[in-house]
Amino acid sequence: MKKHLTLLILLLLLMPCAFAHKVALLSTRFVLEHKFNLMQAASAGTGIELHWVQADRDGEDGVRKVLENAQLVIIDAPRSDDQAVIERIAGKQLRELAIPIVAFQTMGGQIRPQRLPPGMAEQLYAYYVAGRKVNRERMFHYLRIWLDGGDPGTVEPPEDLPNGGIYHPEYTDSIFPALPNYLAWWEAQKGNSALARPVIALEISSTYIADGQTRMLDEIVSAFEQAGALPLVFYRSTRISRGPVVQMSAADRADNAAAPSGNGNTSV
Repeated sequence: MKKHLTLLILLLLLMPCAFAHKVALLSTRFVLEHKFNLMQAASAGTGIELHWVQADRDGEDGVRKVLENAQLVIIDAPRSDDQAVIERIAGKQLRELAIPIVAFQTMGGQIRPQRLPPGMAEQLYAYYVAGRKVNRERMFHYLRIWLDGGDPGTVEPPEDLPNGGIYHPEYTDSIFPALPNYLAWWEAQKGNSALARPVIALEISSTYIADGQTRMLDEIVSAFEQAGALPLVFYRSTRISRGPVVQMSAADRADNAAAPSGNGNTSV
């Protein structure tokens, strides 16, 4: 009896893996792989298996391996150059697929869904560009429910960064939405007047924080402080706040009209 109970427990533990949905992610070396490693870690235990490839590094064979048995393809092509690379290496294979595909050109805020309702594509984009652990986990939860045929609209919406803020690695929430809050916190942490020091400001893209690419920023902040300066690392806006644009060809629109949408709700 004990042996059978142990076997049953093992089967239950393995069950999520057995029924996991495969999602393929295509990009280029322009996007640092640390971002994809963070996403892969966030997908663990969600019922989604994320497989990613940098097309210009891994070539057609790498793309083929990642696309095999996938149920959804996400393309992260920030620039038109990245789109061209993916088209050259993976275009033929992508056109042979009959599954939902969504391409994000994040630097232009453009979304191109194929066989995927535009509302779902926009929601996935919002999770994707908002980044950070909370949104990665919500995105995979959203995908799992949709691929299981449920209503993904029940998932918490993306949690965006403040639309403009100041970054410091020692602050629990990372971002201060206003300068007075930052100065008061910094003085409390360091024990001296912030404005008595020279100020060195550095404008960044919010994607450094959203994508978890903060190591360089942390080193810069530390170097500024060790040099006796007040670091002011800030961004002006987030990609969600600037609003995406959904682009579809006539063929895409025809495909999307017949796209599966989980429980039939395409307005999420």
